Amino acid sequence: MKSMKAVTFSFVLGLFALTANADDLFVDGKPAHYVQYAHLAPSSSVGGYPIYQGDGDWRVIDVVPSQTHAVSGDAESIKMGIAGFLQPALQGGDLASMWVRVNLTTTGVNQYMTGSPCGGAHMVAVNHITGRDDNCMTIDVAPPSAAGKGVSHFWIRITQNRSAGRSYHMDLRLNASAFGFANTVPADWSTEALGAAPARKAFTENLQQWAVLLQNGANRALEFGKPMDAFSKVPPLSSLLPPSQVLANQ
Repeated sequence: MKSMKAVTFSFVLGLFALTANADDLFVDGKPAHYVQYAHLAPSSSVGGYPIYQGDGDWRVIDVVPSQTHAVSGDAESIKMGIAGFLQPALQGGDLASMWVRVNLTTTGVNQYMTGSPCGGAHMVAVNHITGRDDNCMTIDVAPPSAAGKGVSHFWIRITQNRSAGRSYHMDLRLNASAFGFANTVPADWSTEALGAAPARKAFTENLQQWAVLLQNGANRALEFGKPMDAFSKVPPLSSLLPPSQVLANQ
């Protein structure tokens, strides 16, 4: 399994109110022109695939090409596209970052990506693998950064792989501080610890239910028709904020 580029929550977004070019973020396999930190237009797509819109406040931070390499003599390389976004929090700082990685080209219908995206230990893992089709969602808490003492973010990874080299990967990171959990440590999110912490347990259950909807949306996005309303049933990111943080954002 390939890892996505990590993002820190240190970007200053204040004065950037431009709108990114509508339509696709890639043209002929190359990044389209965009303004960094511009708002992502609702009609935007990546490789023709829909993008989860969040609260409608994503800022485009990067659009880069990539490529998979053939691992056997009859396999074809696939051009990939990666797009990164940030959503600012109303009280300052960043609410979330999201990286989306999709195929820009396809191959023969019998070629699949290989790996075990749901393998290993995770706080939450939902694996709906079917045959050679990957459909995985995991949730983890990131350990403290070098400069911090508490959990830095909640990390949601969604991996969808299907025939013809089609793939839709999402790497979504929710700023723990913006969600009111800056002073927790990874051990606070174990099954045992959550049993004694109703607020954290409720947040985890809500996050899992929400992430499953996001997983379902990404699964639908990967259909050959690439439906633009694939994420229509996924609530905005702000719906995950605990009541105390909702008040802080008002």
